[in-house]
Amino acid sequence: MIRNRFFIAVLSSIVTDAAFSNVQIFDPQGHVPLFIDQRGSLPGYFRLPAGIAIDGNDRIYVAGQLNGRVQVFHYLKEALTGRTP
Repeated sequence: MIRNRFFIAVLSSIVTDAAFSNVQIFDPQGHVPLFIDQRGSLPGYFRLPAGIAIDGNDRIYVAGQLNGRVQVFHYLKEALTGRTP
């Protein structure tokens, strides 16, 4: 659930929620099959994720404001839809 709308970045069906330090990816039906919810400073963890981008190779870039870095994740559409490209 998104609670702090002031610190939310939305790109298509991918949402960062800075208040809870997570990234949510929604399927076309509005369900959340992928939820990255780790608060901290280790790789794959977030502290105030404030921006997102996705490139043509299905990589998700998440900018963490308090970690001072951009992390890159590979978005596997077939894992969410059950279909291969």
